[in-house]
Amino acid sequence: MIHNILDMPDDTGLNAVTGCRFPVFEYIYSHLLDKIKDSKDAPLFTIPGHRESEPGIRRKLPLKIALVMALYHMYTNCTQQYLAALFSISQSTVSRYQDVLNKRLCEILPTPEWTAKVIAGASTYPEVKKILQGKENATIFIDGTHIRTQRSSDYTTQKENYSGKKKFHSKNVLMITTNNGMIIGISRPFDGKTHDMKVLKNDFPDLGRWLESMKDPNTPKSERILVYSDTGYVGIEEVFPGIKSEQPTKKSKNRELTQEQKDENRLIGSERVTVEHPISHFAVLGGTFRGNTNHIFTYFLIASGIINIRIMFRDFELWAHMNRITSRMNIKPIPLPSDDLMKTAEYIEKTAGPKRELHKQQMAEWRKKTADARAAATP
Repeated sequence: MIHNILDMPDDTGLNAVTGCRFPVFEYIYSHLLDKIKDSKDAPLFTIPGHRESEPGIRRKLPLKIALVMALYHMYTNCTQQYLAALFSISQSTVSRYQDVLNKRLCEILPTPEWTAKVIAGASTYPEVKKILQGKENATIFIDGTHIRTQRSSDYTTQKENYSGKKKFHSKNVLMITTNNGMIIGISRPFDGKTHDMKVLKNDFPDLGRWLESMKDPNTPKSERILVYSDTGYVGIEEVFPGIKSEQPTKKSKNRELTQEQKDENRLIGSERVTVEHPISHFAVLGGTFRGNTNHIFTYFLIASGIINIRIMFRDFELWAHMNRITSRMNIKPIPLPSDDLMKTAEYIEKTAGPKRELHKQQMAEWRKKTADARAAATP
């Protein structure tokens, strides 16, 4: 049973069901427990130190199991009826749990709203570059993500949500990530027919002085932010004249791309995949969204927060750096984990990190080999 994954000798099952390794899950649970144990929501769950039964509630789940259920739903996009059968509770209880836990998770995770405030609080270019990372310049990746939605029964809504480019009904969300995959900005969901550039102009996150520098054409080249984007953002230099922009070269009707342009496009695409891959791991956003579309933004915040906390667990120096910035601003920090969780996370990274780097190296060699073969075959 899914309840038993917490008793397994390793965290393979937990990671497969929730998308979180043991240190990340325990960190989220401990801070969730602190938020809920003395709140009005405490009677909904079985919590250590509280009575196990309450009037009017027939069956309660332990808070830790309820968290597994919420993350399992994020990771698999299963229905509430399925969760009710799996955890032996009613569908209405599942719905109530999700409402409570989603709200609390948004409060404790490093969501894009939190990371954007931290970036806005960075006072120097080296400070912001340490967060955004990059080789020569601080780097961000911009992309529009279409979340497939169910077809509305209202014809007007159908027309608004239908994406002619994607050929399905959707909501369009702008995502901004750093060079290491941390999500620092998401827009509110726009109708599927909305062009990526319009979303960019209307709902770009507030990065404080760094947003102003992106708009300032006089920003020194050494302090510009490098922006990777696709051809949906042609003209981004006009909106942000103070950036360095990297985009794939578009093929025209009368002119084919040269092999050099194709190789460059492939290289840019391999960099941009940083934006698109992480969020699709959560099936609630990677598949067809079944719920009320007004909740899409909440699920994006939670998924982004989980991705960000996983990255921060791999880089405690970055975590501490971001918290130092919050100490200067009126921003609540994301507390560092306990020493035990740190040691466990460092052990996992020590074993998994080399495999991840080897995979990156193999992919880079494969791309170079493919590019060389194509170049040799070109007359």
